[in-house]
Amino acid sequence: MRLWSLTLALLLGFSAFAQDAEGPPKPPPPVAADDEGLPKPPPRMPVDDKPTHYACTFDRLLHGQRCTYEFDPKAGTRSDSVARDNSQAAAVAARLCPAAATPQYEHRPDAVLRKMCEDDVARVSLDGCSLDGRIPIQDAQGHVASEAQECVESLGHVLARTQTMAGFSLPCCRCLSEASCSVAAAQCNKEMVDLAPSEDLQSCLDNSCKNACSAAQPSDPLPALPPLPPPLPPPPPQKRARKAKEEPALKI
Repeated sequence: MRLWSLTLALLLGFSAFAQDAEGPPKPPPPVAADDEGLPKPPPRMPVDDKPTHYACTFDRLLHGQRCTYEFDPKAGTRSDSVARDNSQAAAVAARLCPAAATPQYEHRPDAVLRKMCEDDVARVSLDGCSLDGRIPIQDAQGHVASEAQECVESLGHVLARTQTMAGFSLPCCRCLSEASCSVAAAQCNKEMVDLAPSEDLQSCLDNSCKNACSAAQPSDPLPALPPLPPPLPPPPPQKRARKAKEEPALKI
């Protein structure tokens, strides 16, 4: 116990001696002042323009995930190579066509719907996603440019429309095809999903596949209401009540 106390005392004494040797703590450095003697503000932190973890990519956008457009390049002169690269980058949406063209209770995509989806994706990529070759549609890390929002919406519409046809019009059009309907399967799905059957398709609907196409058929209109009964004749005019005969005044 005494040895421990002696060791602690020696350590404290050495620490105090070292502090006396170094002297008192140094004061903080003086604050820089401007010409008027006011303290200068601290230097600003550097701005970080790098995209965050929430920056939009084609994969996130086409899967419906929330993200922010953080790539905003400046437009330059038109370049055919940039336009071609933009269209090729947007055509990646075709990879989602098989899933969109697969009905709910099946394991393989419908061949007709898949081809329709891939053709529409190719058309949108060439017509609406080139951005006129003035800016790249994505950066080196795959972050999509803010100018490509309309392009992405068009691609998403193609996928959503294909998925709707797989669950809504496909069973009806398959039945009509087996019933030897003259309307092609692709055209049938287009017309049925728009609820605008042509005369030829309507003729097929009237003759076959009533059950398979019941969801796509407009419901029967409500029956017409019976005509209202004729209005009642006006009541006859009431006769005015006769005044009571006045009694002659009593003679005095």
